[in-house]
Amino acid sequence: MIIGNPDKFAIITQSIKEWNRYSDTFYNGVLLFCINGKIFPNNEIGVATLSYEIRFLKDYLQSIEINKDIYNMPKYDAFLKMYDLTYNDDDLDIEPEYNFNIAPVILSDNDYLVFAVSNSKKVRIIASNKLKRVLDPSYRIEIYTTDLKSIKKKNLIETFITIEDLNKIISQLKIYE
Repeated sequence: MIIGNPDKFAIITQSIKEWNRYSDTFYNGVLLFCINGKIFPNNEIGVATLSYEIRFLKDYLQSIEINKDIYNMPKYDAFLKMYDLTYNDDDLDIEPEYNFNIAPVILSDNDYLVFAVSNSKKVRIIASNKLKRVLDPSYRIEIYTTDLKSIKKKNLIETFITIEDLNKIISQLKIYE
């Protein structure tokens, strides 16, 4: 099912019968984003646990941060600012004050970032190309971090949708239970 306008922002979700042979508890299927006509993740389809991912996706979409300063920044600057505010890991025991992330697990686990910010009338969505992960030498254990240098300005995809369009998408997302 395609929810939304793929030329702007849409979510493609479908439970796949063959992926649920042994259990119908998890509703395994596909979950993709269309942003400005581009599909994320591109060139790969992974198994999404829809009963889990859709619930969190709805929560993300219903709680998009309003920040007019970030909304009005140039695309690359806005992306980096949202990344920094969302993933500021100075203190790993404290929840971040801001969360601009709207990427479902199937995207973030495959090294894609998708952020959203609102100016209270519209929502700006910015997505990254597939990011590189690098071993972080500052940790004593094996932890990989996002290589922000791998983000190319030209590879950031953005779109703008109205709050009304976002609310229509949220209302049409099916919770698999």
